[in-house]
Amino acid sequence: MLNYGFADMKNKKLLLAAVILGFFTWVFFGYVILKFINRDEPEQPFRNGLPEQEIVFMPYDPFFSHGTTRKTIGFVDSDGSKRELFRFMIKGGSAFKFPKHFSTYVIEPKWSGDGESLAFYIADVPPHIRLIDKQGYLYGKECVDTYLNDFGFDGKGNIVLWISRSNSLFEDHSDEVEGEEQLFVRYDFKKCQVLEAITVPVPEEYYVTGVNISKDGILTCMIKEVVKFTHQEPEEPFSVYIYNIKSGEEQVVPGFLPSLSDDGAMLAYYGYNRELIIRDMESNEEWAFRRIYKYDDFYRWVSRPGWSPDNQWLVYNTRDGEIYKINVNSGERIYITDGYTPDWR
Repeated sequence: MLNYGFADMKNKKLLLAAVILGFFTWVFFGYVILKFINRDEPEQPFRNGLPEQEIVFMPYDPFFSHGTTRKTIGFVDSDGSKRELFRFMIKGGSAFKFPKHFSTYVIEPKWSGDGESLAFYIADVPPHIRLIDKQGYLYGKECVDTYLNDFGFDGKGNIVLWISRSNSLFEDHSDEVEGEEQLFVRYDFKKCQVLEAITVPVPEEYYVTGVNISKDGILTCMIKEVVKFTHQEPEEPFSVYIYNIKSGEEQVVPGFLPSLSDDGAMLAYYGYNRELIIRDMESNEEWAFRRIYKYDDFYRWVSRPGWSPDNQWLVYNTRDGEIYKINVNSGERIYITDGYTPDWR
């Protein structure tokens, strides 16, 4: 009797082990099948879609470590009332909300002109660009595999890229470039394809960054002449370049970090006397808010200002990591939060 009972107990354990093993086997194969079925689906770091706040920024972290693998991005209302930080992993992870500062490898987040998507650098080697749409899906992983220096948006929500001569995309469109012209492209990061190639008569020896295109075809960027065999920079190394794609008219003014409003009506950029300059693009009238920075070398620390949707405000950061908005008519300045590289939608 005891032997039969022992054998019966042993059989039950074997049966239970078989059931458990079968269950996990089915779970494993189910996971593999689902991964195969959804292999072309983009990752979704923001499972609930992009946050509703108007301003995106890089959180300020005085203890930033280049060895960290954390990726953090911040969102805040234009009045500073609601601030949220999200840390997310690019490979398969969600965006998790955190109540305090984290080091970040997300660089210079920017809203599209329609506010429906968000793009930013991921600071790997080489750096590359990612796009997140309104639903929170991530695009761009398989798009461009070579170094991209900078990006902006056009007024239709497409990313604009400056393509250096070392980039593989330049080889694909080199027959469209005459002489020393610079190449820009409108790029669809969801489909990984060039929508339009644009050539601009900026000499080859100039370094280009901060590009944007308005809805009516005005391209603005920052240019800097590359001076070889010297360690000395000129006192005013950057210029703002303004180019009308349709008419071919161009203009160069001293300054840096230009920001064109989405409708192309207003241009903001920094001058070298610590001023923020506003230009009406129709009348070419300019006015400036002077001494808005405390340090003469502020141009090494600030980022491109971002326009509000009604073109009445600009958001920008100081060298000390404070984000302000300034009224472009009255000069009224209001503190919003701590951080860098803010952009408004």
